[in-house]
Amino acid sequence: ALSSGAVTFARTRYLTFQYDYKGYWESHNLQDVVKTLDGVGHTCYWPGDDKLWRITECWQDFYGYKTYSYVVCVNRNLAPQLHERMEAKFKATIGS
Repeated sequence: ALSSGAVTFARTRYLTFQYDYKGYWESHNLQDVVKTLDGVGHTCYWPGDDKLWRITECWQDFYGYKTYSYVVCVNRNLAPQLHERMEAKFKATIGS
C-alpha cells in the first residue's frame, strides 16, 4: 500500500502509480497519499501530453474524483534536478 510504504518512498527518487476507483483506491483517497508522499520529500503531478499539473500543495476537491489516470512523483531531495525540470514544466503548463 502506498501510504504504508513511506520509509521506502523516502528512498525512492521517482515513482508512478495508477489512480482509479478499484483495488487500493476503494478504501483510500488520493489526498492522503499525496500528503504522505509530500511528508517524505515527494512532489506529485498529473502527467499529460507534454504537460504537468502539480497536485502537491495545489489540491482541488475534484482531484478526489476517482477515474483512471496516473500520478507521477519526484523526490525533491534525492532528484533535485529532475524536480526542477518538472516544476518548470508545471509552470509552463499553467502559463506562469
